[in-house]
Amino acid sequence: MGFLRFILAVSVLIFHSHPIAGIKLVGGQIAVQSFFIISGFYMAFILTEKYVGNGSYKAFMKSRLVRLFPAYWAVIVLVAMFSLLHSYLLGGGLFLQSWMANWQSVNIFSKIYLLFTNVFIFGQDIVMFLQLHQPDGWLFFTSNFTQSQPQVHTFLLIPQAWSLSIELLFYCIAPLLVRQSSFVIVILISLSLLLRISLYSVGLNYDPWTYRFFPTELAFFMCGIISYRIYSKFKTHKFQHQNLLYLTLFVYALTILFPFMPGVIIKQWLYYIMIMVSIPFMFIYTQRSRADRLLGELSYPIYIAHVFVIVLIERIVLSTFLKKVLQGQQDWILNNFLGIAALFLTTWLAILLIKLLVEPIEAYRQSIAKRLLEKNLNSKQEI
Repeated sequence: MGFLRFILAVSVLIFHSHPIAGIKLVGGQIAVQSFFIISGFYMAFILTEKYVGNGSYKAFMKSRLVRLFPAYWAVIVLVAMFSLLHSYLLGGGLFLQSWMANWQSVNIFSKIYLLFTNVFIFGQDIVMFLQLHQPDGWLFFTSNFTQSQPQVHTFLLIPQAWSLSIELLFYCIAPLLVRQSSFVIVILISLSLLLRISLYSVGLNYDPWTYRFFPTELAFFMCGIISYRIYSKFKTHKFQHQNLLYLTLFVYALTILFPFMPGVIIKQWLYYIMIMVSIPFMFIYTQRSRADRLLGELSYPIYIAHVFVIVLIERIVLSTFLKKVLQGQQDWILNNFLGIAALFLTTWLAILLIKLLVEPIEAYRQSIAKRLLEKNLNSKQEI
């Protein structure tokens, strides 16, 4: 499923930049919610088959945090450094602009919250439901974050990381949820969808209610758990290799050609159902593929870094350094090459993050785990 995760990450990148050769893939919202389904599947898989017994919850959370935070912190340092450098050399603070322009008007409690959520991710989804009150600088609830000036999400240095906050909330309760019966999981899915319909019926059918509200997004994670239950029933079944290949290719094609299919809402939800049903068999087909695994590992750093890269291309390269050379052709270049350039540069940055940061940390963590295991075995032998 690594290639599917890669395509979904590229879908979000394209959503924030421009189509590549006229291809938009599934778009930002559908990609993120599909990631939630995949996350539900993986969490159910590892909690059921890997993290079992005493201390498993602590080990599970530690593993998740180690996977998320190093790359996130590396990108946020890059964002802050380049924003400060841009402010010093060219004026304008890029991702720090709202901080610089509103530092005096935001009170200490709001600053603490915004600093905390930038560093530790938790609470970034809540930012989309907050408005900054002037002139006292308090944050308070709003049903429409676009009414705030400045909009509170502009204080986030990695604005797309709000979805990671929702992921972290799910991780906190995942060990409890995966132990529930399939009947209970279906009930939770139904309640989550019913809440979504209820919100839509009272007019809350716009961002952030459409895909940033955790209670309504929970249904997608639960669908991932159901997907794992399907996998557990068929994982020992002997499937014909070509049938799994055809299904995998069909899902890839559906993801790539999604914009060209008729319909809007119906095809969106049919796609979610297809992802939920297909994941078990795609996982069986691809789980031994090293190339597929490597592509999947790129998806997270691409997702974390792509907005930073897009802004660098748009505001620094095209708007500043090449402005005189381009002579008014920036818009044409943005429309035709921004997506390609963003994908190329973001992929290379993702590879660097993996090679220089993620892999060394993972190797160190595995070495510690191995030494602890050997120590425990030696202790038992002495007894």
